[in-house]
Amino acid sequence: MSGLVEFLRARLVEDEAVARAASAEPWRHDPAKEWRNPEKPFTGGEEAVFAGMPGARATTICCTGPADDKQSMADAKHIARWDPARVLTEIAAKRAILARYETHARALDLHQPPIGDSAYRAAAGFRHSEALLALLDLAQPYAWHQDFDPDWRIES
Repeated sequence: MSGLVEFLRARLVEDEAVARAASAEPWRHDPAKEWRNPEKPFTGGEEAVFAGMPGARATTICCTGPADDKQSMADAKHIARWDPARVLTEIAAKRAILARYETHARALDLHQPPIGDSAYRAAAGFRHSEALLALLDLAQPYAWHQDFDPDWRIES
């Protein structure tokens, strides 16, 4: 399964690069604030995601549609929730899972149980299988990627 581990590592590198290139300030959506086009001052405002602390001069990250529109508000809230800091934290957590899997896999391969200790091998193999399933779960969001192996797909 080193192919799966390498695939996941490569996707995390890509995700990290995108997150680090984005605006670093905390992203937020404030339903009480709206973006207005300075070129069309008399048109309605739009729901927006901002980068920066409340009360500070903020950068508009994106607009999601008419102000007070339920879908526009939900979209803005979702985008703000996936700010770069959160994405980088999730990448670090996923890398920790990969490292634990590799450490466990090496230990399982290197350990030589006493002769006849099939119960140990069975228990260790089960734990390894569960860890592998966790990696397969981590791979599912990347099923669209050209390097995704169809054998990694988990049918729900």
